[in-house]
Parts: sequence; C-alpha cells; structure tokens
Amino acid sequence: VSVGIVPSASPLESLLLSFLRLKDIPVSAEIQTLSATEVARGVSHGNLNLGITYSSTVDDPATRKFPLVPETYVAFKYQSDVITPARLFWSELSSGQLCLPTKNVPSRQIIDACLGEHCDDYDVALETDCWLTMLQAVRRNGLIGIAPSHVVGILAIPTGTTVFPLPAPADPLELAIIAGPVMEEEQAFVEEPALTKVIAALAEFREYFELESSAFEGMS
Repeated sequence: VSVGIVPSASPLESLLLSFLRLKDIPVSAEIQTLSATEVARGVSHGNLNLGITYSSTVDDPATRKFPLVPETYVAFKYQSDVITPARLFWSELSSGQLCLPTKNVPSRQIIDACLGEHCDDYDVALETDCWLTMLQAVRRNGLIGIAPSHVVGILAIPTGTTVFPLPAPADPLELAIIAGPVMEEEQAFVEEPALTKVIAALAEFREYFELESSAFEGMS
C-alpha cells in the first residue's frame, strides 16, 4: 500500500503497520512524507492508497475518513530529579527557551495560539520538523520542546526527559486516516482485495491508536 503522511504524524507510520500485522494483514508499504495538501490530493486522485493527515485539510466529500483523536500537546523537559510528572500550564512556558515545530507544520499554528493567549512573552530558540531533533535539543541544550502528544508513546524518550501534558487547545486539529472513494465494479479501476481488507480494518485503528499514543502517562 502507498501511504502519504504529514511530517507531524510521521511516527504513526510504524504504528499503522504494527496494527495491520496484529490484525493478520501482512502488507508491504511505501510511505511518503508530504504536505497536508499533497496527501489529500494524492488520495483523492488515486496516487496514494491511504493518507494520515488532518481532517480539516480534506475537501473532497468522496474521500473516506477514519477519525483518530483531536490533537493535544505535551512539553518535554530534561530534569532527571523529577519522579512523578505533573501537568504544566501554557503560562509556565514563558520562563524557558522553547523548541517548537516549524511554521509549515499545522500544529505550530495551534501551539502559537495557545502560547499567545496564555504567555505575555516566550522565547523560541529552535524550530524543527523532526521530533528526534527536538528530543536531542531538550536533552543536550536544555530547551523545552512542545510536540503533539501522539508522538510520545511511539518515540523512544531519552532517560531523564520528563513528559508534561499541556491543557487541550480550545479549537484542536483532528488527525484522520483517509482513503479514496469506494470503487464500483463498472469503473475502470476496481479497488484491490488486499487494500479493501486494509481499509475495512481501519475502523478499529482508533482504539489501538489511543492506547499506544497515551502510553506516556506516568512516564519520566
């Protein structure tokens, strides 16, 4: 199967493959990291079998959507003396240097809105579209990273890095898996049986996704 995925959701590619194998649907996948617009267009035009993107970026009404969860955020801090993570508030982030997603990542607009509403001022020391780079900046440079919470249960968090849940935004983005319109037998191209089996299983992916992406609770 060919899958297009937005950069901010890239850790979900391995989670999707794990889920399909758990359902005894062994597949080989070709995964491309694309913009949200390119993902939606690729699925709509049949150039991609599946997409992982934000629901708000999908305009074609014929596209099948499998909603995941509204996107929430966490803060990463390196402080090895913390035993039990506590929740941080957006207003508390004005006291440190931040590492944020780059402005082309849809999450960044929501993060900026939350910081703008709750912080009088904040210092952005680094911007990156790579979560591994963010974790290294937190560990080695003492920055406070802010990322979607779904990346935490999938990435390996360095020892000594604490994950702090942040309050949910008032108007969150929602991640979804998307697939092209249902193909009828009289059309020129009929959906392959293997892809039909994959798409049928996606209705159950949300529960698996929620379980895995909430694995950071209690983590330090």
